[in-house]
Amino acid sequence: MTRVSFSQQNPRFRIGFDIVSISRIDGLLQDYPQRFRERVFTTEEKQYCENRVYPAQHYAARWAVKEAYIKAINPDSQIHYKDIELSRIDGTDLVVTGSAYDTLSNNLKNNNYELDSDFDNIHIDVSTVHSIETDTAGAIVAVSFI
Repeated sequence: MTRVSFSQQNPRFRIGFDIVSISRIDGLLQDYPQRFRERVFTTEEKQYCENRVYPAQHYAARWAVKEAYIKAINPDSQIHYKDIELSRIDGTDLVVTGSAYDTLSNNLKNNNYELDSDFDNIHIDVSTVHSIETDTAGAIVAVSFI
């Protein structure tokens, strides 16, 4: 097994991964219908999920993206879940939007990374999966500094 490590001083590529039980998220949606949605998801995310046949699996995928994003940029950072929004461009490509870019820029500056924090130098790839059959949703977020 090859071990890969990332330098805090000059990261070029960071990965975050998360997997969550859809039934766990479904339980939170049922137990705390307003509070959970309001604290974690943006208006656009809620609209997208609520317009699906089984909203919980889509909420779970978005939860996994938010967790994976935080793990990729800095697990100790003070990011609010609503600052990270999963959006679709042209109905297909998934992208992280919202104030997450500002958070990433501030994270770069506060940790003295030797990178230009201009957004043209940051690329974020997102991949999600969710399956009712396996009761799981997962996400991988790759942040490249180019």
